[in-house]
Amino acid sequence: ATTRLRLIAEDNSIGGHLSAMTVKHGGIDLFESKMAELGPDPLREDADANRFFDKLESSRFKAKPVGLALMDQNTVAGIGNIYRAEILFRAGIHPEEPCGNLTREQLQTIWNESVVCLKRGFETGSILTVDPKEGLPEPWTRRYIYNHKSCGRCGGAVKSWDMANRTAYACAGTCQPLLIKGGVSALPEARQKAFKAAKQHTSFVSHCAPEPKPT
Repeated sequence: ATTRLRLIAEDNSIGGHLSAMTVKHGGIDLFESKMAELGPDPLREDADANRFFDKLESSRFKAKPVGLALMDQNTVAGIGNIYRAEILFRAGIHPEEPCGNLTREQLQTIWNESVVCLKRGFETGSILTVDPKEGLPEPWTRRYIYNHKSCGRCGGAVKSWDMANRTAYACAGTCQPLLIKGGVSALPEARQKAFKAAKQHTSFVSHCAPEPKPT
């Protein structure tokens, strides 16, 4: 992306490159008001995970797919499309699973995996979500299912489909079963239609999470 604005602290301790976005200038009041609108940030040590749990356990989120909830920055801050796919895979939870069908233990697992993945990304500067201890072969050494045709764990197909104009991913093998009683037919009609259009993913050249070039 083209850098349109560089923000550098006076002591050069921190900087930021901004592109393709609108920036609103303001004081501490603006900052605090915007912070108050965001959900808890898994990267912060003082993040209150209970805010995340309470929202997903609320009646308003009962029928909402957890995959949509994770992309809502008012629910949890910092999770984008790639991390959504990888966090839910690591948690063993299908993106279409309604929030109301998840236990507190499952929500805790999602939160824990979010912390692990985002911290690793912050420390390495790359979206790396695969545990090296698993010993998965190429091309599953960096990400489990994002932009893959098949799952490196079980060998099942990776399906992709539309979720609020973003691509959702899930292992169609044994790693991410849809647990709601009645399966797909128990989902809201709009979600049934979207999910029934799922196809085995066709890999593309990703600029957000590129794969290393073959040597």
